[in-house]
Amino acid sequence: NIFTELKTDIASVVNLIPGILLKDFKPLINLKLESSVQFPTLKGGDLEIAVANLIDYLTDIRFSLPRTDPNNLQYKTTTNILLHCYILTNPQIVLPLLSLPNNPSLVDEIEQLLKEHKLYKELAYYYLNKQRHCQAISVLKVIENDLYFPRF
Repeated sequence: NIFTELKTDIASVVNLIPGILLKDFKPLINLKLESSVQFPTLKGGDLEIAVANLIDYLTDIRFSLPRTDPNNLQYKTTTNILLHCYILTNPQIVLPLLSLPNNPSLVDEIEQLLKEHKLYKELAYYYLNKQRHCQAISVLKVIENDLYFPRF
């Protein structure tokens, strides 16, 4: 809540948690360097709690942003960072998040995240949802030929 009240940019808040910040989304300030507060290295349960709090923060931000502009970079970025948080904490939520109608996102970032975490079924669905049928078919063929991949 304090970050919302202070109107801190999203990237600066996300940067406090290791491994979440998107590669092309740079913070305006490095809170770890600029603050007099000593930030602990987050691991295990502390990291899970921090990511859960980040999800709440990003959800509040996302709901407060106007959805009328499909090219709103802040909305797209917030969506992508939320997706990354869900991949780390609760992968079962990824597909429903990708299923939201007119869900704006930064396609390259989503592709990279899903591939990095080997969420190929979700990637195929994402491509279908974004009208990228050839790419979806390619992913499905890879899944079909992979003997170790669990079936749908």
